[in-house]
Amino acid sequence: MPFVCEVPMTVADPTCSHNYNGYCYTGSTEMHLATINTTYDRAQSICQSKNSDLVSIHSKQELDFIRAIYRNSGIQQIFVGAQAFLPDTFDWSDGSNWDFDYTDPLATSKGNCLVMDLSDRPNNGMWSQTDCQNVNFFLCKRKIGDATVATTVATTEAVNPKFKRASRAAIRNEFLDFSNCNSTLVLAPGTITSFGYPNTKPPITTCTWNIGTLGPYRVGVYFTDFSVYNAVYVYDEYGNIISSVTGNIRPYQVLGTSNVVTITHDSRFDAAYNYNGFSATILPY
Repeated sequence: MPFVCEVPMTVADPTCSHNYNGYCYTGSTEMHLATINTTYDRAQSICQSKNSDLVSIHSKQELDFIRAIYRNSGIQQIFVGAQAFLPDTFDWSDGSNWDFDYTDPLATSKGNCLVMDLSDRPNNGMWSQTDCQNVNFFLCKRKIGDATVATTVATTEAVNPKFKRASRAAIRNEFLDFSNCNSTLVLAPGTITSFGYPNTKPPITTCTWNIGTLGPYRVGVYFTDFSVYNAVYVYDEYGNIISSVTGNIRPYQVLGTSNVVTITHDSRFDAAYNYNGFSATILPY
């Protein structure tokens, strides 16, 4: 079937090996440095000495471009140019808007800097916290000439859905439901929960979640809290079961095979047997 590819504007720069959307990207392995992996502060200093900053990332497409730079390189992770100004809350060091977030919902590490996963897992590219004094490879990013870059200005600070859930819970109105149970369609990125979550006595409900993502991506479901009596079923677009889990389970992921998955859960016995339901973050990958 015929198809059309869409790419962002590219500004000519013969000195740039990795040119995307008006910016040039240079990895530490390409800089002829005595040491190609270093601490966050040292990496930022090296980037700034080259009229750049540690990379900030503003879309899934830009993230995919960076993944392609490191494909088959053997490098497992790199620093990205973000630092925490509050616990679990980050800003880009180059001053750009935090308008895209690809933090790993299942990550447990803590620190004031972020690294991007470049391992060979199919949903690589996610970010996790790390100690800024750890030593990592890094990527610098600079604007090319007077390029006009297509950007989206965020009117509110964008936060990973797993952190949104925590902030919502503090001001939750018991008469409202944020579960997305039986919604027509839930688009990634987002969050779903069992009906009434978190609740030590969940109401009896049968829920279906139809989940999709736009573009050439598949759906990743990341269960961050899980406590159910009856199984939570995850189906592919053809109705085949790809996951069926029950009980009190540590956080886990289910990777869909396409851009559509369906999840179902019957909570009729959860309250009777002291189960409190589940919460899951939905991301494209």
